Amino acid sequence: MPPNRWIIFLAVLCGDIAALACWLTTGEKDGALGTILTLKADDPWRGIVVGASVLVLIRSKLLNIKDSPAGGDYVYTLGRDVAIQDVNSKWSVLRTAFQNRNITAALADPQFQAQIVALIDTNIQARPDDFRARATTVIATVTSKRPPGDFDAANAVWGIYYRALIGVALDACGPEVVASLAGFAWP
Repeated sequence: MPPNRWIIFLAVLCGDIAALACWLTTGEKDGALGTILTLKADDPWRGIVVGASVLVLIRSKLLNIKDSPAGGDYVYTLGRDVAIQDVNSKWSVLRTAFQNRNITAALADPQFQAQIVALIDTNIQARPDDFRARATTVIATVTSKRPPGDFDAANAVWGIYYRALIGVALDACGPEVVASLAGFAWP
């Protein structure tokens, strides 16, 4: 099943479970689940209680098979992992498209490195300390790989270096900030 269908499947499954639980609870003691849960609250509160209960049930580990969780938590974790993988895959494609589209503009500016490093430094100031530390380390690592000698737009090594700088800027600042550079555009 493709990743987007997994997300839809899990959302429908959660909705069905919540609808069934809500339908079975009448808010009175004589209902099937109402007897167990003793839900006497009005409908809005009953919905919140039932919704929270469904989330707890979904995340619960009903049993373990050889130290592997089975049940709602397994399905939840599987769905979450598939969704994260899908988002990461799409980000990689968009990131590469952005780099391909804007490498010419970057190579046209001999001061690109100074501009993009300043842009990153400015934009990470409001971030948490651990994020700033990681971003600073990545910037230092990439800039330490600067090609020797003077800038030469015709040299493929400079293109690779500038692509790496664009990638760091995208990851640290986001596409809107990097697309604000002269000649840059989001795909």
